[in-house]
Amino acid sequence: MKQLSMFIIFTFIVSCTSKNAKNENGNWPDNMQKLAATLTDLLPFVYNQEKFEDPSNKEAVKGKMKKFFEASHKIPKERAVELLGKDPLVNMSIESLEREVASAISSFERGNYRYSRHLLQHTLNYCFACHTRNQIGPKYDYWDLKNIDTGDMNVIQKSQVMVATRQFDKAKEILQSNLLTGTQSSENPYFKEQAIKQYLSIVVRAEESPQNGYKFVKDLMGKVTLPIYLSRNLKSWEDSFLDWLGEKKANKNSLNHAKKLIESADIIHTGADSDSKYVDYLRASTLLHQELGKNITKKNRAEVLYYLGVVYGLLSDSGFWELPDVYFESCIRELPKSQLAKACYSRYEQDIIVGYSGSAGTFIPTDERKKLTMLKELAGY
Repeated sequence: MKQLSMFIIFTFIVSCTSKNAKNENGNWPDNMQKLAATLTDLLPFVYNQEKFEDPSNKEAVKGKMKKFFEASHKIPKERAVELLGKDPLVNMSIESLEREVASAISSFERGNYRYSRHLLQHTLNYCFACHTRNQIGPKYDYWDLKNIDTGDMNVIQKSQVMVATRQFDKAKEILQSNLLTGTQSSENPYFKEQAIKQYLSIVVRAEESPQNGYKFVKDLMGKVTLPIYLSRNLKSWEDSFLDWLGEKKANKNSLNHAKKLIESADIIHTGADSDSKYVDYLRASTLLHQELGKNITKKNRAEVLYYLGVVYGLLSDSGFWELPDVYFESCIRELPKSQLAKACYSRYEQDIIVGYSGSAGTFIPTDERKKLTMLKELAGY
């Protein structure tokens, strides 16, 4: 399940561009527009199984995928780091771009169209995670669902495409309309829960608007049939927004504030109500990302990375399952042979063991075992 591919990287980098930024391959905005054009050409096939698998379209689809792959070479990591700070998500995303697009192309050429198309669609989760990371980046209006065949798309995927171009109002409209009037979510409680969480991610992380979040929760209460556990969580989320609205505007230490949100939530949540502090977890993640963009000491950066690993572990069932290990590993490398590095390694090791365990036992690949050994030594054990 360790996949990040073209969609998150494209949208993530485009959202953070500067009109005056340049790289050795030319003007930055021009390069992003070329990247946008190749992806725009590809999306109508990605969301239409018949078109994607039609033998008469094979060369055209493959050509569009390769054009995107070629355009990806012009993305400079350095500029992204300048804009967002030393966040490991940046390098991981960019470095994964070529590998994942190449994998999709390879699968397509072997005739494994279903898997190739799945790879491209599945990346929307990561695109969503990245664009709701914080408020950095302009909003775009040059993409519209009318230009994309939406026959195979559900409501969540449609909203993710809007988030991919930072059209948050359109994404919220799609989600809210379905939650309040649609039948798809009414028949599937899990689908409904995911749609609600996507909406919360937008208002909490991308917009940082407790007013919009509170209004959304109040609109749902009493109007939408929900499972008991989700109704309880909705009430808890209402309380979180009220607490947020009641906070003073004074400058706060982002790290300490995030730690308080995480630790208080961790004490409260249990069992089926583990998402009762979901809003607080989202807030904490945004505060921590903001802290990474500041000029802080290596020790403070390692601590921020540790808590990002912790909070993304708590948010893992919302499409963030890949991120905890990224931040724990970065924490170890940031401040090796320290107590923080040891704490990060302990979490990292546990995640790896659990991830490769099942009813038949635990089977950790050789490469992962070697990496565990290396990180354990680097942490100071």
